[in-house]
Amino acid sequence: MDINENMIEFISGQRSMCCTFSNGKHIRKLKKLYEQHPEDFKYFKENTDGSVCANLPLKYLKISAPRKSNREYTDEERAAIAERLAKYRKGGGKNK
Repeated sequence: MDINENMIEFISGQRSMCCTFSNGKHIRKLKKLYEQHPEDFKYFKENTDGSVCANLPLKYLKISAPRKSNREYTDEERAAIAERLAKYRKGGGKNK
């Protein structure tokens, strides 16, 4: 996949939107939605470069602020978290 373009477009007053994604996170989400609700999609197309394009209801669009963590960790908790992360990374991303 040479092009890394991601796009959501819609026209005010219409009830559907067109989405094109080339990044894995959004491709997986869109595929999962399509598997669960194929009747809501006007079309869903997987392109030869791995990207996907779909037309679905505008009600699926949600924009929200990221969650903020109010949690404050102790030095011991931070050390334990860092150790788990290092172990995870060393294992190639597999929990061991």
